[in-house]
Amino acid sequence: MNETPLLLGEKVRLTAVEKADMPIVRGWYQDTIFLRNYGSNPAYPLTLAELEKRLDQMQGDKNTYSFAIRPVLDDRLIGLIEIEGIYWSQRTGWLGIAIGEESMRGQGYGT
Repeated sequence: MNETPLLLGEKVRLTAVEKADMPIVRGWYQDTIFLRNYGSNPAYPLTLAELEKRLDQMQGDKNTYSFAIRPVLDDRLIGLIEIEGIYWSQRTGWLGIAIGEESMRGQGYGT
C-alpha cells in the first residue's frame, strides 16, 4: 500500500481515484449491473478518454467527491463510490456505490 489510509473500514479503504485506474473502470463501463448501481444516468459505455475527462471534471468540482474502493490488504481497485450534486445549504447529495469486480460483489465491500 502506497499511502496512509485516511478512510479505513474493516474490509475496505477509500483512496483517491487515479488516471491509472481508468483502464479498469473502462471495463466496468461495459457491465450493466455496475452502471445501474453506480449512476442515475442511462447505462452506456464510455471510452478511456471520456472517463479520464470525467475524472478531471470531478476532481475540479467542489460538489463532487469520488473515491476508489480497495481491499484493506492490497491495492486492487474493486469499486467506486461517489457523492455528487451536493447542495451544501440543504446538506443533501447523491450517493453512488458500485463494486466493479464481479467476483467481489455480495461480500459486504459496498456496505
